[in-house]
Amino acid sequence: MARFSPFEPRPRLAVALSGGADSMALLALAREWVRDREGDLLALIVDHGLRPGSDREAAEVAGWARALGVGAEVLRWRGPKPASRIQERAREARYALLREACRRAGVLHLLTAHHRDDLVETVALRRMRGSGPRGLAGILPERFLEELRLLRPLLPVPRARLEATRRARGLPRLEDPSNLDPRFARGRLRRAGSLPEAELLAEAAAAARRRADLEAALARFCARRLRFHPTGLLTLSATALGEVSPELAELFLERAAMVAGGALHPPRRRQLAALAAALRHEGEGRRTLAGCIFEIVPEDRRLRIGREPGRVAPPRLCPGGARVLWDRCWWLETEPGSPPVTIGALAALEDGALRRRLFARARGCGLPRWFAAGLPVVLREGRLLLWPL
Repeated sequence: MARFSPFEPRPRLAVALSGGADSMALLALAREWVRDREGDLLALIVDHGLRPGSDREAAEVAGWARALGVGAEVLRWRGPKPASRIQERAREARYALLREACRRAGVLHLLTAHHRDDLVETVALRRMRGSGPRGLAGILPERFLEELRLLRPLLPVPRARLEATRRARGLPRLEDPSNLDPRFARGRLRRAGSLPEAELLAEAAAAARRRADLEAALARFCARRLRFHPTGLLTLSATALGEVSPELAELFLERAAMVAGGALHPPRRRQLAALAAALRHEGEGRRTLAGCIFEIVPEDRRLRIGREPGRVAPPRLCPGGARVLWDRCWWLETEPGSPPVTIGALAALEDGALRRRLFARARGCGLPRWFAAGLPVVLREGRLLLWPL
């Protein structure tokens, strides 16, 4: 944990607890670390509801945490479940639930039990997919989210040591059958046998160094070339991408898509390479990727990047005292006891006169119509309360 210092006095941490050997070992270690600093620890257990009995398992794991004197909360993934890309969508739902629970509890640091074996498997899978240095660097030990840090303190530790830690402390464990499920790539990899660990770890270390160099170059590039409008529109000279390496250009487009479009995961490498090549050679026109529009303005060769209006979320009713994330980009917080409001896209406004007036205002601020169409508008009983301009 020293590598993640400094922490606030009496730190408040949360552990993502699945009940497996790894997360149970992390729970015990985090409990000792927090106790020595007179802090507080919360165990968060996600019930995905993907198999029968998952609710009972989640309750049992919460009981294990409470038996150790750790507060526990079960978070349930409600609503219809996906028929495809199950693990990816479950992961997205899991982190959304964990982040919201941390926000409610005032937790600034969320710990997960990823370890060295997970890192090796991740590098092996990404090598199979042809990832570049950014992907081959594997799992980051620290990641900053909107309102908390995601920490992985066990990345240097092998799975066997964590199992030994669990046994030494007499802790129970829960077996997850999906870990070896051949429907999933990681399950098939585990069934295939041992991996060349030393080779993969060396590859990950070299890729991590290259990744750090690229991140530093990206920061310099953005500071010198990028203009960021408060509404989320990104602008730069279209020629700028041709003045840097293809790898840096692709990294910029990846981050731009994630920032402007609110994507949870980066686009695929081949998509980024194709987009970068097109933008370097085209004098005008639009391209789309990951819910974003990349538009070259022919008059001054500006590249504008923003949320694709057709991908914007539908209107949402927000009661008083709520805090909601709309369209993965905009937070709306309402006063307790206040009447409900609706947040939706400008283009979806039913009041034609108001819609035309707001579009005109956006045009006067230099925003293209396609981008303004997706800006949020907050209404109460049909009357405008708030919008970003």
